[in-house]
Formats: sequence, structure tokens, C-alpha cells
Amino acid sequence: APVTAAQRAAAGVARAVLPAATWRLGSRWVSVGAFAIDRTEVTVGAWRRCVAAGSCPTLSDPLSAMTRDGMPVVNVTHAQAAMYCAFAGARLPTDVEWSLAARGLEGRRSPWGTRPASCALARTSGCGDGATMAGATPGGASPEGALDLVGNVAEWVHDRAGAPPMVRGVERDPTGPAEGATRWVRGASFRTPDGDANGLWRQAVDAREARVDVGFRCVRGL
Repeated sequence: APVTAAQRAAAGVARAVLPAATWRLGSRWVSVGAFAIDRTEVTVGAWRRCVAAGSCPTLSDPLSAMTRDGMPVVNVTHAQAAMYCAFAGARLPTDVEWSLAARGLEGRRSPWGTRPASCALARTSGCGDGATMAGATPGGASPEGALDLVGNVAEWVHDRAGAPPMVRGVERDPTGPAEGATRWVRGASFRTPDGDANGLWRQAVDAREARVDVGFRCVRGL
């Protein structure tokens, strides 16, 4: 179904809107309701506002990566990322929502299409030292306008790592396994070589770990 004017208004200018969809994802049929996803990774400036409101902790900064408000916030555990999204009236995307935002219904390889990653499309290991400002690589935008879904920093999603529960027919708004200590991070980062950076990239990370190459973005249901 097409996105309505009311949905776009509810999403706000800093979010990309994805309409409700049912599609084949690998060997599964999945379905999600309409949602709006942050156009960029959550920034240091946004995190500082959460800290000032008493809803988020002050983070460690071993590499001085978080001195500028426009940088993606990193060194966050999964729980801390979810805490910020709740503060923002949102939540972490599910693995399936993230995949739809990055790959579309057609299952394209990356947000921008089929071409391999390059420094004009994604911030990867050959593109400079560390992450760059959130949204600074507009060439790699998705058709809906989401930026840095591949490259810059990898992103926590809601789901625990592992095979999803077996469901007959269409899985509606799947959220992954019910148990497990690791969660998926998606999208690759500034540490990932060009050839490995795409919308399929996924890694299991201990939910309690805070890494300098992992940030996040939030979604809101519509």
C-alpha cells in the first residue's frame, strides 16, 4: 500500500517511511506494518539530550569519537540503545524491518542497488580513519532516503541472534528468538572492507558489549 500523507506527517522530516509490506525474505514469508525509520544513525547530540533529561547514561569515549554532536553515538550496549529509543518515543528496529529498509521488497544487495560499496556510497575500511558525521555519505541513500544503513557504524537491531522460530505461513512482525545473550548488528561499519559491506551483512554481538564501531537508529510504528 502507498504511504499516506498522514503517515508522512506522523513520521516527521528526519525519518524515512516504509509502508506495510509482505514479502519473501530468504526461505520465509514475512509481513510488517508501516513504520518510520530514522534517516541517520542516532547522533552524539541526540544522546546528550537524553543524558540531560536523566534518561540515558554518560558513555565512555576511549577513542574520542564522540566529541562532535553530529557524529553517530557509539559505545552503547543493546539495552542502552533500546533505552534511548524509548526516550525518543520509539524502539529499535526488528531485523526484518531493518532488512526491508536496507534491501526493499526486491531484496536488492544494498540500499543503493547492486553495485559494490565504494567511498561514494558507504564509509568502509578504505575510506578514512573511523566513523564520519552521520549522513555524510548521501550517495548510498535508500530510495526512501535513509542514510548510512551500510557503513559508518554497524547498528543494533532488536532481535536476538540465531534462527527465528519456525512459523507456518506468513510471519507477522517477527521479533526473533525468545532467548539468547547475543543480538544482531546490521549494516557493516568503517572497519568492514568494501567487498563485505552490503545490506546482507549481519553479526552476532554480546548484548552487554559496547563497541566503538556499533551504534543504532530507531523506528516508530505508523
